[in-house]
Amino acid sequence: MPTVRSYILLLGLLIASALPAAPFDPAEIEVTVLGVNHLLQGGLELPSKAIDDAREALAEFEADQVVVEWLHPSIDPATTHNYRPLGDPETLARLWGIDLETLEDQLRSIRELLSTGPKNTTAARLHLGKLTFLAGDPANAAYQWWRAGRFGADVEELGRLTHGNFAGHELEVFGFHLAERWGLEEVTPFDYQGIDADWGKTYSEMMRRAREIALEQVLNLSPSDPSWEEEEARFDSLLNSDTDAWIDRYGGDQRLQQLPRLANFRREMKQLFGDRAADFETATLGFMQTTEANDANRASYYDYLWNLPIANLGRKVVINYEQRNERMVDFIEEDARRLGSKRILVIVGFGHKTFLDTIFEHRGYRVVPSSRFVK
Repeated sequence: MPTVRSYILLLGLLIASALPAAPFDPAEIEVTVLGVNHLLQGGLELPSKAIDDAREALAEFEADQVVVEWLHPSIDPATTHNYRPLGDPETLARLWGIDLETLEDQLRSIRELLSTGPKNTTAARLHLGKLTFLAGDPANAAYQWWRAGRFGADVEELGRLTHGNFAGHELEVFGFHLAERWGLEEVTPFDYQGIDADWGKTYSEMMRRAREIALEQVLNLSPSDPSWEEEEARFDSLLNSDTDAWIDRYGGDQRLQQLPRLANFRREMKQLFGDRAADFETATLGFMQTTEANDANRASYYDYLWNLPIANLGRKVVINYEQRNERMVDFIEEDARRLGSKRILVIVGFGHKTFLDTIFEHRGYRVVPSSRFVK
């Protein structure tokens, strides 16, 4: 027989379900953006102590949403210039005995199971990773397989589908470790790669045009000249290694005079780094969170690229990059609304940090400087 208490609980649930959802207010949400080297792609390794110290410091933030730079599931990797499909879903579904037509229902069921049952159910996490991978979200598939591996499951074969579950990548080094520490069941992949923001393609076109100017109008060569290909290679080699020699050879055209500064941005960052430059490859994590590093990054776009007079392609690169970062924040917001987030940690390549900090500020979020946590 129902008790008075059960009626009160039922009435409370009915009232709660009838109430409108709380409005989404960025002013109530804290965001910190951690700018990092792309560890896996760049072949870079941070010292283990630097990683441990950074994790411990960031743990104080206690985020309820962890955002990692990987392609958003709504985007087909085949349409991008730097992401590739990591496995054929139909072949894998047959191999795993999974019905793709009921994929969403299966995902919903296993997530409910994990939300109410033991958190270390490795078999359920392994299966959830497979379902998530088939749904086009390799970042969260890797997160589930990585978590299962932490409880002793053999995830080596599955990990091959996601670069070893992104071992050594900032997704794993910071994203997975901190998300698990905070008891989060998912991470937010948020990279945007669209035709309206294909800065990489525009940058390549700008450099192609710069080579043409240097070879055709400075050296008076034509594409049919036998030395054309050799001179193209020399253009790139000198630009990246010997600025003075590059300027002597090609710098006579004013349209090219910003290129050496842009190409040597990394060298300028080392100089800005001062006495710490000797350990630049491994010890920059703290420096990347500083105002001076972000000011230098901003200058590389708005002083060098923006003012590069090569058919306005430098400006187009900047605009495309701005659009890409705006859409990345859109993806973060979508998940923040769904999750009801109040504290968001964003882990992203350093080049994005300046833009994301600015966009979050303009949208009214409470931006917490990452330098507060990582020195």
